[in-house]
Amino acid sequence: MKKRGSHIGFVLSFVIFVTFLIFLYSALFPKFNEKKTKENILNNIFKRLPEKIYSNLTTQTIKINQVDNTRCFFIEKSFEGGVVIKNQTKEKIINSSVQENKIYFKDIDDSELLWIFYSDSFEEINKNFRGCEDLSYENRTIKEDKLPSIKRILELFQEYENNYSKLKGKLLIPENIDFEILFKYENGTLINASRTKRGENVYGKINNIVYFDETANFKTGKIGVIIW
Repeated sequence: MKKRGSHIGFVLSFVIFVTFLIFLYSALFPKFNEKKTKENILNNIFKRLPEKIYSNLTTQTIKINQVDNTRCFFIEKSFEGGVVIKNQTKEKIINSSVQENKIYFKDIDDSELLWIFYSDSFEEINKNFRGCEDLSYENRTIKEDKLPSIKRILELFQEYENNYSKLKGKLLIPENIDFEILFKYENGTLINASRTKRGENVYGKINNIVYFDETANFKTGKIGVIIW
């Protein structure tokens, strides 16, 4: 009888243990599964964000052969997009204009080297420059990049406000998921776009980025997405 009682006790203990495991699995698995699902959604959003916030940026450096750099000059426009020109130290923006596929500029002071930035994120400036001469110069370097631009980032926020559902579809976010976008400037200013109050089980992701602004300054910032 003693052996039989020990056997029954063992079986009961085993049944209780298995029941506990089943309860634990049923209680915790949905949370693990939801965490994994939302992490995958966030990763997929960040894979598609470059399409929304990146712009082409071409950097051309030229060496000036002229001695008198106080007059007005022009060169052929080599690449697409708006233009920003800076002096040798990149501290001064050169007064410039684009007309008929030519770039006109003046007041380049004593710079022997000019930085010319082309991007569709720059404004097309058209001023009436007259009496400009064809500049004698040599190409030094040409570099093509694709980087986040402040213009495209702000356009993303505008699209969020104006076409939330359409943007959600472009980012392939499931219908039952809501999301919020955040951006932090280099100076610490934080902006966010949110249409609804955050629900339960909130998950988020933030990436560090290097972006360029409307005058070709490179800055560091953060962009984040929150989903629930």
